[in-house]
Amino acid sequence: PFQLEHTDEQTGIVSFATICTAFSANPAHHGWITAAHCIADSETGEFYAAKFYIDGHRARIIEVNFTNDLARVQTTEWGLPIGLKLAKRAPAVGDEVETLGYSWGEDRPYYYQGRVSRIAADDKRLTFVHMFATGGQSGSPIVDRSGLVVGVAHTRKGGDELHGVSPLLGFTSFNVLKAFDRGWVFQR
Repeated sequence: PFQLEHTDEQTGIVSFATICTAFSANPAHHGWITAAHCIADSETGEFYAAKFYIDGHRARIIEVNFTNDLARVQTTEWGLPIGLKLAKRAPAVGDEVETLGYSWGEDRPYYYQGRVSRIAADDKRLTFVHMFATGGQSGSPIVDRSGLVVGVAHTRKGGDELHGVSPLLGFTSFNVLKAFDRGWVFQR
């Protein structure tokens, strides 16, 4: 889970709130990817917290790209030995995809699967998949049947805003993600 640190103003008690999902994208550089809107307000650029964590480990924000709703994050003290790999090709309409993410801020992930229903057009940066979309799922990897990343979850369309459930999930187009995944640099 991608978490932020919250200090209760009245009691001073520090807690962690799971707000989104992040996934290991570059283990050699302790690199993770999540959605930019999980980190900061896209209109003001103001960060939601002073400290961020991935699974309880301190995370540093490396890059925030509001245009594509993507962010690179790094955990210098902790990283997974393996990360998810980017697919070699974009998904096609009808392809089955899956995601695992921390819906509604819970500490256990939810698994969803669906089929790609619309591919991003040249002027659009979103591909849509017909699968449940829930709050907290943002930043989750969208993987193909081989387990290779084809996108990053970051928006939902339609459905019930009150309960945070929608029938369509929007994810970053493959070409945008492919360009964003280049150029990792380890920072200490």
